[in-house]
Amino acid sequence: MKAWVVVLLVFLLLLQSSSVNNRNKILNDGTVIEVLSVYEVAEIITGAPANILRAIAITESNENDDAVGDDGISRGRMQLNELYH
Repeated sequence: MKAWVVVLLVFLLLLQSSSVNNRNKILNDGTVIEVLSVYEVAEIITGAPANILRAIAITESNENDDAVGDDGISRGRMQLNELYH
């Protein structure tokens, strides 16, 4: 892995851990529920840390679900290659 990618991932991890995340949503009846991000759900399912998954998504596509790269071969937020999807 190239050094600049490692530096960027570390920076993004530090940035995310220092940000305040408002995860509570108040419903009309006053009930408070906790809303999980897509990365937190993926962490529960896969065991991969949510902050690492988010850092990869930011690095690969700036969290753009419609991103296309590698001459149309890689697609989506995580830039999955069609050969392995």
